[in-house]
Amino acid sequence: MRKILIFGASGSIGQSTVKLIQANRDKFTIVGASAGARFSDLEKAAPALNIKHILNTKNGADIGSITTFIQQCQPDIVLNAVSGFEGLPYTLATLQLEIPLALANKESLVAAGDLVMKLARERRAPIYPVDSEHSAIWQCLANDDQSLKDFSKIYLTCSGGPFFGETDLSQVTKAQALKHPNWDMGAAITIDSATLANKCLEFFEAMHLFSASPKQIEIVVHPQSVVHSMVQFADSSIVAQLSPPSMELPIAYALNYPNRENYKLETPDFTQLDLSFRAPDKNTFKTLAVMEHCAKEMKNLPTVFNAANEVARNAFIDGDITFSRIFEIIEAVVDKTTIKTDQNLADIYQTDKQARVAAQALL
Repeated sequence: MRKILIFGASGSIGQSTVKLIQANRDKFTIVGASAGARFSDLEKAAPALNIKHILNTKNGADIGSITTFIQQCQPDIVLNAVSGFEGLPYTLATLQLEIPLALANKESLVAAGDLVMKLARERRAPIYPVDSEHSAIWQCLANDDQSLKDFSKIYLTCSGGPFFGETDLSQVTKAQALKHPNWDMGAAITIDSATLANKCLEFFEAMHLFSASPKQIEIVVHPQSVVHSMVQFADSSIVAQLSPPSMELPIAYALNYPNRENYKLETPDFTQLDLSFRAPDKNTFKTLAVMEHCAKEMKNLPTVFNAANEVARNAFIDGDITFSRIFEIIEAVVDKTTIKTDQNLADIYQTDKQARVAAQALL
């Protein structure tokens, strides 16, 4: 019986995890969970789920209070499914306690990748990626040290979002942007998928998780979302991971690693598959060009990219700006940023704050 602590239990990843655990109570138990805006829902559901420890994070939480909560729960593994930059302290607190981390909060690595990976190495706390693409890469590499040395390229697949093939995004509505063709996700990540900002964040995440250079990662549009990513090795062999577009498999793989169990999940019908791959349109989806600039420099630029994107994306969701304005704000904030090296945690928070102020000024 593996004891699971879920941070961000009310979000789409958190709910998928709860569903998976409920269906496999002989393998997992939830020893603790947190929620923010929907804490009352968690509070009502906790008795039926036999969750003894719950944490209200509606007003935020610092590393100290998060650490205390983790120690109360005594989990075998922590799932960080908190959305956005505010998920960073949950990652840091878990790793500091030397507890395996199932990471669905990509922003932790985007904003503080060097710091997070250094802490994981020092505390010998493993990070198990939960994003479907990074789980796929991890599986292709078989978490093997030799494979990590021998891979030459990562193909990071991308559905293309609801506007794949479109060249004019000036009239996009919120309703259109929220209609993802393959995935059922929360509003924030769905909009990020529509702008391809989500793929940019995943690019930064892959660089840190797999010690990859920008030249070793290629984004490939794959509209069917069946091949979740591929890895090419030194001998030109390419290994791919396939499964239907569902988060249950990467969640299950992370929570039960290194074992594979039969969770009776859906598998592809290969006789019905017609898989295609295309190059992304960097002219229309300008987030990709900005990402490439940031990836060349790294340092504080991914933190700035993420902060500007969160402000612009949320403004679009709130109806304050147009869809195309998201691209313009991210580009403008990154362009005005002074590159800084050796960012400690306080610097990262300051960089994030300054980028948000700059983005707000452009709304």
